[in-house]
Amino acid sequence: GSGYFRVEFAPSMLETMVTKGWDQLTAPEKLSVVEDTSYSVTSHQLEPETVLRVLPSMAGDSQPAVANAAYRLLLTMMTNAAPEDRAKYDAVVKQSISGSRGRR
Repeated sequence: GSGYFRVEFAPSMLETMVTKGWDQLTAPEKLSVVEDTSYSVTSHQLEPETVLRVLPSMAGDSQPAVANAAYRLLLTMMTNAAPEDRAKYDAVVKQSISGSRGRR
């Protein structure tokens, strides 16, 4: 989380990192993962569906900076989504919000 570079995660690597190793990362490392994921999805190097599967975990992080970065990514994705795809983003928002209650 301290270099000047971007990491392009393979979908399976990103999902494994977030689902199995997320709690082992420091807040700066988590923030770097969210920012790298944001870059990859907005530059069309990573499919939105992959990101939607991990965003609830990212957004539910106990560190406000990490959770806020994840919500910014979700907002960016929602803004750029086609109208017919917005329902799946709404579902992620509801899951993220309900999952984060009680954690903070």
